[in-house]
Amino acid sequence: MTPYTFTQSDSRNLSNRMTLRFAGKNIFPSLMLSNFLGINEGSHVAFMIDMDRPENIYIRKAEDGEVYTAVVSMNDRTKGKLSMSAKAVVNHVLSHVQFPASFTCHVTAKPITIDGKKYYRILTNQPYK
Repeated sequence: MTPYTFTQSDSRNLSNRMTLRFAGKNIFPSLMLSNFLGINEGSHVAFMIDMDRPENIYIRKAEDGEVYTAVVSMNDRTKGKLSMSAKAVVNHVLSHVQFPASFTCHVTAKPITIDGKKYYRILTNQPYK
């Protein structure tokens, strides 16, 4: 892993962060996260929940033929940003986060490997508006 120290300009530009924005039933990945995971319009994304610690939620790009949670689409209302409709995931996250229906969470760059697949943790314990 190559360490990166965030600067003040990073704080002003969310596209320079690996984040997921939760709004309504939609999830919006930042440009940096989309590029990191290699997702684009039409990609399949899988979310995993640790049943022993349900506040731990993970994301990864699903390969062709695998079970997936959401399909990434281009959202015209948000000036062409990518979005995923995953109401079950949003509802689960909302049950563990003391925030209103719209908030942002960071995603770790260091994966955990389960059954040979890399998952990246969504930091639901540190959400912000």
